[in-house]
Order: sequence, then structure tokens, then C-alpha cells
Amino acid sequence: MRVRIEHQTVYKYDHSVYLNPTILRLTPRADSCRLCNNCSLNITPTPSGLSSYYDACGNIAHTAWFTDATMSLEIAAVMEMETFRENPFNYIVTDPGALVLPLKYKTGLKYLLQPSLGCPEVNKNRPGLDRIVKEEMTASDNNTLEFLSRFCNRLSFEVAHEIRETGEPLAPEDTLSRRKGACRDVAMVFIEGCRLVGIAARFVSGYKCRKDKADIKYYMHAWAEVFLPGAGWRGYDPSIGLAVADEHVPLAASPISSEVSPVDGSFRSDIPGIHSEMNVNVNITFL
Repeated sequence: MRVRIEHQTVYKYDHSVYLNPTILRLTPRADSCRLCNNCSLNITPTPSGLSSYYDACGNIAHTAWFTDATMSLEIAAVMEMETFRENPFNYIVTDPGALVLPLKYKTGLKYLLQPSLGCPEVNKNRPGLDRIVKEEMTASDNNTLEFLSRFCNRLSFEVAHEIRETGEPLAPEDTLSRRKGACRDVAMVFIEGCRLVGIAARFVSGYKCRKDKADIKYYMHAWAEVFLPGAGWRGYDPSIGLAVADEHVPLAASPISSEVSPVDGSFRSDIPGIHSEMNVNVNITFL
């Protein structure tokens, strides 16, 4: 699948402000099943400087810094991507022990995966999540791959999808009790459910390209990835109940959801109570 993605973010302020250094994660991840043929990043006002690097989670990031005051900030990213993973299950798990739950990684691998096995986002009071995970473990006969598919599919039916363009993911118990949530809310339910049974899981932000629908409004999308020995990081999208194939384009992944924000910055001013407004527009064209 070949797509052109245009992602524009505009901030407007009701008085002149000074922009603090801003981190951008708007360059798609390229790997064995995805190729970035072209990628551009345009920022207005022009930054005084722009650095490119890999962040702590291995995502491509840019830091922009500014000198002059401004009443707006516009960030336009354009990328052309080619994806190849038509079959999301084209792999083998090389450690037989990883096929049985609770999953126990070998010592060296467990050390490397520790941040994705548990982090401060975990809410210890989670009876609803505990119940669902236990039910799906029983139904899957403690088989890791069966559990992942069943759990992912169940969440897509039990949590109605809603659009919420801003804000952090809700706590899993809140999402389950409301029985509705944005994609990032459902992703966190899946991630923390996987961690309960020893599966390393992390949060992913990016785009879901809809080949089956034309003329739809696109938003940023979120899903999860789990680590399987011999297969690496494999995506699951509990918003739609399926393993991730070629319709997903990831921008960034991290054990902590706040570390994958496409734009992470702030501003300062001597005038108190500055009001800001953000507008995001995503357009995806199939090539």
C-alpha cells in the first residue's frame, strides 16, 4: 500500500508569546515492512535551530527552538509511505515458553523489555480489567497468541469508539466502566491487560489508513504493540479488534503514552492568562 499523508498542526495565541523548545515526532518509522519514500517538515515561524535525533525509545524526533515572539505556530508534515505487511501473522515464536501465559521472558530479554512490562501509568485498583483478563486467559487455555487475538477482539466490541482529539488516555477502569473511549483509551486497556499476564506492551501513535472508505475525516490514531521472541514488536489495534497489517503507519512508540505526542512544547509570556487554540488536520491520499 502506498499513501501520501499530510499532517498540519496550527496553534494560535491571542497575544504575542515566546515559544519554548518544541519536540516533534512527525517522521514515520521505517522498518522491514514500511518504507518512507519522502518526508518533509515545514515550520512557521522559521526556527532559530532544528536538530534531528533518535529519542530514548528509538523514535525519530526533532527539536525546534525559537528566538522571536509570535502569535502563531504552524507545523506541516508531508510523508509518502509504502507498507508491505499484508499478513500480520507471518512469523514464528522462537521461545516455546513465550507461548504460554503468564509469559516469562528469558532473563536478558526481560531486562531489555522491563519498561514495557510495567510503568507508573498502571492503576493498581482495576477489578474490571482483572476480570476480563482472567476470562480471556481461561478461554484461550493460557495460549499467548490466542489470548492476544481474543482480548483485542473483545475490547472492540465492549468499548464503543468515540472521538476525543485532546487529553491523555483515560485509566483502563474508567474506560471499561464507561464502555466507550477514544482509540488511545482502548489501547491503554489492552496494554495494561497484556502486562498483567507478563506480555511486554507499548503505546503507538500514528495513522490508520482506510482503504475501504473514501472521503472520510482522518484523525491521529493509537494502538498497541507487544513483543514476541522471534517476531519482535507486533501491533494490535483493539479499536477495530485486529492485528496490525499494512493499513497502519506508526510515528512513535513508547512504554509511556505521553512520550509519543507528535508535538510536545509550551510557550511563555509576561502577560497572564494567554489563550491558545489548536487545530489539527490530517489528510491521507492513496497513491
